[in-house]
Amino acid sequence: MLLRFGVENHLSIRDRQELILTAAKRVKRSGVVVPVPVVGEAAVPLAVVYGANASGKSNLVDAVQAMRRHVVASHKSRDATDPVPRVPFLLDQASAGKPTRFDCLFTINGHDADAPQEVYEYGFGFNDTEYTDEWLHRIVRHKRQTTQMLFTRKTASGETRVAFGGRLRGENRSMAALTRANSLFLSAAAQNNHPQLAAIHRQFAEHWQPLQPLSGQAVETQIATALEGFAHRDAFVELMRQADVGVTGVEISDVELSEAGREQVRKISRIAGELAGTSIEAPARRFKRLRFLHASTEGSCSLNYNFESRGTQRLAGLAIPLLNAISAGRLVVVDELDSSLHHRLTTALIRLFKSAAANRHGAQLVTAVHDTGMLRDGLELDDVWLARKDGAGVSRFTPLTDYRIRSREDLEQVYRDGRVGGAPVIGDLAAGLDG
Repeated sequence: MLLRFGVENHLSIRDRQELILTAAKRVKRSGVVVPVPVVGEAAVPLAVVYGANASGKSNLVDAVQAMRRHVVASHKSRDATDPVPRVPFLLDQASAGKPTRFDCLFTINGHDADAPQEVYEYGFGFNDTEYTDEWLHRIVRHKRQTTQMLFTRKTASGETRVAFGGRLRGENRSMAALTRANSLFLSAAAQNNHPQLAAIHRQFAEHWQPLQPLSGQAVETQIATALEGFAHRDAFVELMRQADVGVTGVEISDVELSEAGREQVRKISRIAGELAGTSIEAPARRFKRLRFLHASTEGSCSLNYNFESRGTQRLAGLAIPLLNAISAGRLVVVDELDSSLHHRLTTALIRLFKSAAANRHGAQLVTAVHDTGMLRDGLELDDVWLARKDGAGVSRFTPLTDYRIRSREDLEQVYRDGRVGGAPVIGDLAAGLDG
């Protein structure tokens, strides 16, 4: 589980900002919390970011996704001369010459009784051409909490040096020799089957689950293909039924794809793979067609995916990865979870993560939203973060627990009244049209 995420010099985030997913001790929570005795904290399942348009909340979500992309793709997807992709803060000249940095504190295992809990701190900095530094620490507790250095890495002018702690076993030096200036040591070691570091790498590759919105035929095919062998297909249908969108079942069929259509899907798949930091196979000539069953006066009828409302399409695209994440205890990272969804439906999805009965494996959700109704119906103080941008265009993020709010107060009203910031201040939009 993710306990803390830090970012610096990324998009509108100039100065280091932290997103914390541990329970505030003064908040009496309901639902899921996962104790982490090693650090004396408890992980929470939600971090929901509110803020005005262009406040930077989507950039914070993107930063979490970007850290995963670097870990997954830095070694296997780049040549030695490729640049390191980044977008530093662009509104002052100094930031372009400074490194971008990501770091996180996270657990491996520990939610299930048969797996011992391990806590790690990992991070790295990089410029346009190389990863300047990188580190991995393990946090342990015997009589007291201590930090064990597993490795540190420094790169300057293309030359990389890696130092190792005594707790890191394996062919460390040979792995270091394979690490390019523009690849992470963690990625290079995992690609070469380092036993300890491969497990850390899998945490990012398999347990951090970014959701990128797609549209058109690619989504229909993607959903239909996923549903065909989906272990939770019955749960998917029940979720759609309970969502009151009129869906009572699904039908999946094979359709022949023209060469022109195949090329279009190939291009979309390639873009999606680049965004997700992984490769997606070229489409076959046949693709999957998805139809939803609806109750009618004649018993039942089926409608093509493209005839469904945008909200139904959005829900169908979210339901499979959300159900997968909850069943496997993954971290889901998605911008604007509430886009095209009714307030009650968004709240119901949020509550899946907060439900001890549904979320038995410690799944987490990081998202940016606009739906203030969830502040009243589904969220608690330490679930909520506020994004704001100052006069220099710098985004900053503050937990709602930093404000003096009484437990009985209506959080939605507090936010709407502007007492905690994060809400837009709108001028006269017609001012430029006068006369």
